[in-house]
Amino acid sequence: MPFPHPMGMFPGMGMGMGMPGGMPGGMPMQAAPAAAAPAAAPAADAAPAEDAAPAEEAKKEKKKETYIVKLVSYEVAKKINVVKEIRAVTALGLKEAKEFVESAPKVIKKAVPAAEAEAMKLKLEAAGAEIALE
Repeated sequence: MPFPHPMGMFPGMGMGMGMPGGMPGGMPMQAAPAAAAPAAAPAADAAPAEDAAPAEEAKKEKKKETYIVKLVSYEVAKKINVVKEIRAVTALGLKEAKEFVESAPKVIKKAVPAAEAEAMKLKLEAAGAEIALE
């Protein structure tokens, strides 16, 4: 004799029934509100796209407020001075700063305020490094 199906153990539950009490198996779908939302979305997207163009032009006119300071290269004769400045700027240990300088080009810091980035660039260039502000 084969093993009985578990649904046969419960009285009043036929094989075709999904949930107890004869409730249908799934939730009814509400298609009308879902169809209306995508139709309204393109109209809403068009207005911000028009406003974005003047905003981009204004951003280009303004000077950047934050920079990414990147070590591009360094003078081999001044490597020790560059390592010292990198240690001061990044608070790395001697070994980590040396490896950092040797692995140039590499980002030193991200999101640096403009005044601080310029000061950092001048210090590192005086030590013998080539710095790029992005």
